[in-house]
Amino acid sequence: MKVLIFTQELVSVALTPFVLWFSLPDCAPAIIDFFREFSVHVDGLGYICSFAEFNFERHGNVKVRMFVSIYHVS
Repeated sequence: MKVLIFTQELVSVALTPFVLWFSLPDCAPAIIDFFREFSVHVDGLGYICSFAEFNFERHGNVKVRMFVSIYHVS
């Protein structure tokens, strides 16, 4: 069983570049657009995905934000 898993891992390492070679060119513009739209600069960190900031005003659900503000304890 371990030999089979090891062989599968080796084959996947060898085949992954070829899979990406043929599939990536079709979706490359969408990937680039994602990075352009959702990258922000944070001092001390550099550029990060804006979802990692948990900025609910930009990416959040208005209903969830209202729910949190009702039960916010100061």
